[in-house]
Amino acid sequence: RKAVVWLALAPFCCPPAMSDAGAGATEAEVEHEKHLHRADTRRVMRNKYRKLQRQVLANKDQITQLGGTELAQYIEDANNLNKNVRHLREQAVDSELMVLLSDQTLALVNKLKPGTSNVQPRDCLAGLKRKYARGYGGEECVEPSDFDWVAFGNAVGRYWRHAPAQGCMLGPLDVAPKQKKARQAGPRGARGPLAELATADMVTEQEEGPTDTDRNMQTMSKACKRFMKDEARCPSLPLTVNNPDSFAQTVENMFALSFLVRDGNIGLHDGDESDAIMVQRHKKPSEEDWKEGTAEATQFAVSFTMADWRAMQKAARDEGPPLMAHRDPAEVDAAGRLLEHEEEDE
Repeated sequence: RKAVVWLALAPFCCPPAMSDAGAGATEAEVEHEKHLHRADTRRVMRNKYRKLQRQVLANKDQITQLGGTELAQYIEDANNLNKNVRHLREQAVDSELMVLLSDQTLALVNKLKPGTSNVQPRDCLAGLKRKYARGYGGEECVEPSDFDWVAFGNAVGRYWRHAPAQGCMLGPLDVAPKQKKARQAGPRGARGPLAELATADMVTEQEEGPTDTDRNMQTMSKACKRFMKDEARCPSLPLTVNNPDSFAQTVENMFALSFLVRDGNIGLHDGDESDAIMVQRHKKPSEEDWKEGTAEATQFAVSFTMADWRAMQKAARDEGPPLMAHRDPAEVDAAGRLLEHEEEDE
């Protein structure tokens, strides 16, 4: 009944070693064989087999779980015990354990595909007999001579063939190995003069040029000043930072505005007639203002998503063109050069 399952377990199960150490064995091997034939050693081995059987019965739910490794571990433990079997009494206990493991393997196989709980090993054997047994009419027993073993072997033999591989070298190489150039030592003292010795305190740090954020801050400050002069009113927050063509540049504008607010050059205030947030230019507070407490610093975080950006387009649509123009990479480089020249002139 367990024929198919035994075939599945065959690659994992080792045949019992029933013979003693032959001629040419070392002294340690001979002593090991004598130890395996002792009655107390055989008794301990049978106890290990029964303990393993109890573990399989107690953990059969975990063994039959798909994707688990418990079944393979129990089979490996059984194979390790089987290596020391020398007598039929221990072999009988080993066979009982393998039958028990075959039952658990059958239960695991039935779970591989839904609806296969009624598939039994005899169904597989019946299918093989229908395909390879000559004159098969559904009977239980078939003469071995009627089974076409050659056709069966040709059908399953491809699973044990070697995988095709391509040779890396089909003959002697016709290219000579590249000769390594001999190293030639140069004349002593051929190197040029060394630079002057300087300590870390003597080295001055190079001043870095303005960053993109610095340029955006200066551009935004000038744009707000120009708007207040032309329109005689303060621009709103959406009008100041919004870029209808780029979400990323809108975030950059908000980043530049936050630095202007931090430095005290610009402040955010509530509108007089609406709930809009207005942007106003401020005089940068001095150190005395900070000491006297007339200047205060407040921090807050705001979440800005694509949905918020789309809602900002509707809010800034009727206020006119945005203060911050769209920036192309070439224009950013040109603006950086202009900003450097302006700073040099100042």
